[in-house]
Amino acid sequence: MEYSMYHTIAAKTNSSISKVIDKYKKGNDIIVPYHDAKGKLRYRVFYNEGFKRKLPSSFADVDNIPYIITVPQPTLVERLKSEVCELCGKVGPVVMHHARNLNHLKGDTEWEKLMLAKHRKTLVVCTSCNAKIQSHAG
Repeated sequence: MEYSMYHTIAAKTNSSISKVIDKYKKGNDIIVPYHDAKGKLRYRVFYNEGFKRKLPSSFADVDNIPYIITVPQPTLVERLKSEVCELCGKVGPVVMHHARNLNHLKGDTEWEKLMLAKHRKTLVVCTSCNAKIQSHAG
């Protein structure tokens, strides 16, 4: 820690560590002179009796991050291969219904609500549900 501070001061003063030690070290202390707001010369003592190691915190479990597993969303291909209607749950041949823009959906019908809830512009539906969607019966 002590030499880390020497290195920092040397970098700030564009000098070497040995020059910083020669210039600022008095006994076991590092004393750096500076001028205060009134122009009076003052001294700041650094590294007085060393840096003591901090005791471990009694609240050691505060920074524990919860273990979260993120499961990726199924892709279009996986959704199509499952052959399950996302609207009624029927298993069988399915088609993909596509909306141009989610902003144009109002959420009036069940399929619009589902698309808005999933934040998806596509919906895998069976042929009967697709016929309902296309006929605007909802």
